Amino acid sequence: MTNGSRARVLVVGGTGTLGDATCPELLLRGGAVINPDQSVSIALINRGPAKTVSVDCSSWKTRVDGTPALHQPLRRYVYEAAHVPYSPFNDLQPMSGTVTAKEGVFSVALPAKSITFLTTDYVDRQPAAVAGLRIANGLLAWEPSEEPEHRYYRVFKDGKQIASTVATSLDLGGSRCRATASDAMNCAHPVFSVKSVDKWGNVR
Repeated sequence: MTNGSRARVLVVGGTGTLGDATCPELLLRGGAVINPDQSVSIALINRGPAKTVSVDCSSWKTRVDGTPALHQPLRRYVYEAAHVPYSPFNDLQPMSGTVTAKEGVFSVALPAKSITFLTTDYVDRQPAAVAGLRIANGLLAWEPSEEPEHRYYRVFKDGKQIASTVATSLDLGGSRCRATASDAMNCAHPVFSVKSVDKWGNVR
């Protein structure tokens, strides 16, 4: 199987073979790719009622390092027509848990009229904590992340997200607070915090 190639996905349980072959169940479609770094991405489109299917990838070749094609749990992302994912801050869609394969086979629940995306194209890591958090004249500011994996920041007020930004400051519209020398916020009210989000959706 070459890098960037389409992969054949066998979905059993009366649904037939997906990918390059024709699927006998007209309301279920799917396919997969092997990415250049040998991570795997699978998409399953269910236009019918909710169902659970078994996905067989056992025929896929092992990675060059000898590990299985599905070498780590698949992160699961779901788009449901009845419950369209939405973020008021245009954030990355959070995953809906993970799915672990056993000998290349796994089961996954497909909601009605949905697209389920599963991938091993990620690194499970913890971004560096945001440092230098401070406030002056109603402007919340922090030190920029030096990590190449970093993509943007999420800003929270009293534990509730109020913004997403690629900048290293946010106008609080007149809110007042003080920061300690340890770069943490000590506020009677409100309390602000900032988290870093990397390119795989890991947050800290």
